[in-house]
Amino acid sequence: MYIIYIVSFCVSAACAVSFLLLNGKKSKLLCALLKAAASLALAAPAFRAFAVSENVAFLLIGLAIAVCACADFVIHFKFIPGGIIFAFAHCLFAPAFIIYGSKLYVAIIAFVLYAAMCAFAFSYFELPPQMRFPLTVYAAILGVMVSFAIGGAFYGEAFGITSAVSALLFLASDVMLAMTVENKRPSYWDVLVMILYYMALAGFSLACRYFI
Repeated sequence: MYIIYIVSFCVSAACAVSFLLLNGKKSKLLCALLKAAASLALAAPAFRAFAVSENVAFLLIGLAIAVCACADFVIHFKFIPGGIIFAFAHCLFAPAFIIYGSKLYVAIIAFVLYAAMCAFAFSYFELPPQMRFPLTVYAAILGVMVSFAIGGAFYGEAFGITSAVSALLFLASDVMLAMTVENKRPSYWDVLVMILYYMALAGFSLACRYFI
């Protein structure tokens, strides 16, 4: 089991670094493939964990990471279709945390707080009219996923805690991306966004280890 994690993480890191170094310098297709491969490599341990344990939560996490890889490829060409695919990935992550044993009352409290922060952010930042509705829908779906992950952390096992931290890293990555969706951002910004994102996916994958 350890070997598949080591290999997956090394392959993911190699593809991610290659993407960051080549992005904007080589063909768009090559960069999109590297970006997607970096995510897809992290799905392997979750699928392996499902094969060993037959726990549906692992299968959902593996599928969600694989869908994220598809979104990585698409979003490199079209932002909104890529965002829709990411939203679908969150719809797979959330039931994995519910199956594991997310505390519903904690998830509800977390979502209410999240919704309040989103309402403040949307009123503070001027979003382009064409982006307001899709970003609101995406933020709601993301909030459900993060809330159930946080609820899982209060279940008291390493899987839930690791998943909650990973979900918060995913949220941080998306927040940084949303802050500059219509504005030019410094060169290091994309690096930080991608580091947080791949750390989140690696965390979801690593969480599956704690059941084996």
